[in-house]
Amino acid sequence: MILATPVTERNLEPIRLGSIEIKNRVLAAPLCGASKIPFRELARRYGADIAYTEMVKAYPLVRGRNDRRTLELLQTEAADAPCGPQICGAEEDIMADAARRLEQLGFPLVDINMGCPVPKVVREGAGSALLKDPSKVERIVRACAQAVSVPVTVKIRSGWNGSQCTGVDVARAAEQGGAKLITIHARRRDQFHSGEVDHVAIGAVKRAVSIPIVGNGSIIDAASARRMLDESGCDAVMVGRGAFGRPWVFREIAHAIRGLPPPPEPSVDEQHEVVRWHIERTHELEPRRANGLCRKYAAWYLHGAPFSSFFRNRAFRAGSREETLALVNEFMDLKRACATLAPGEPAPVPPFVAEAMRKGEAPVEEPEDEVCDV
Repeated sequence: MILATPVTERNLEPIRLGSIEIKNRVLAAPLCGASKIPFRELARRYGADIAYTEMVKAYPLVRGRNDRRTLELLQTEAADAPCGPQICGAEEDIMADAARRLEQLGFPLVDINMGCPVPKVVREGAGSALLKDPSKVERIVRACAQAVSVPVTVKIRSGWNGSQCTGVDVARAAEQGGAKLITIHARRRDQFHSGEVDHVAIGAVKRAVSIPIVGNGSIIDAASARRMLDESGCDAVMVGRGAFGRPWVFREIAHAIRGLPPPPEPSVDEQHEVVRWHIERTHELEPRRANGLCRKYAAWYLHGAPFSSFFRNRAFRAGSREETLALVNEFMDLKRACATLAPGEPAPVPPFVAEAMRKGEAPVEEPEDEVCDV
């Protein structure tokens, strides 16, 4: 159901956000545990206009005695630009100081999180808790906007719960405070990351303010991105978990927004290069934590071939970079072999899969670490 002018019929001039031009109208979301430099660089490689850091708390950035971990989360480099840092907090003066610090670190914008549903964030009066207090939203945004010369943007949700759908009021307050762009996750706080996304709620926010609106929530491919744009009238989209193992989704969405033919699916060789690069870069940048991270990252890519669940199950138990890469190599070789099979010809069974089947072992995948799309 199209509720707004279809995106392909709109004026698609780049959206100017300070020094940044949002040309493709697709952004990479801030994701706790995922939005690190390699993930962001892949998003940029495939067309994301801005890739955001993991959310960081304002207090340790400006008041903490040892903010090494916070600064690690904010690490960036030339290939990562433009990179958007996201902060959360509930005290205006601390948020303003954090915004100043981010500008001093060279970031081209400051994004304020007002949508994180995680209880420990909400208990501090930050994240989604601010959805209940539009006047405080305005004060925080104004304090940050007055503290820096770069644009201040905000990420919100459609409301706190079914009886407090405050998205429009919060968006108006953020604009009044000086926000230059708003991203809205089209679920309420009580929904966390489940349930249907509410495109109508995004449309209501779009009509209520004059600044660009970015839609977010359950965008997994070009079709879901077009549906959100067409039904809500938002100006751009933000992709979160839909990019896990498929960073080329940004390119697919950028083509769809322009009404261009879908780009070809990446070859197995390209997919192989991407996952190897992701793993190698993670080990290069975070050697102490890389093995645990890369178990999860490798599993993102191990789809699209017979016995994929066996490979993912094994990925979560990999003990080293070499073991992870060997597993990836074996999986990609299987994908190449499957591409040459005649119709009806069975896929070759990897030896470790055959052994598991002989023992009657079913692949039981370990749950991934919680990844919070904030």
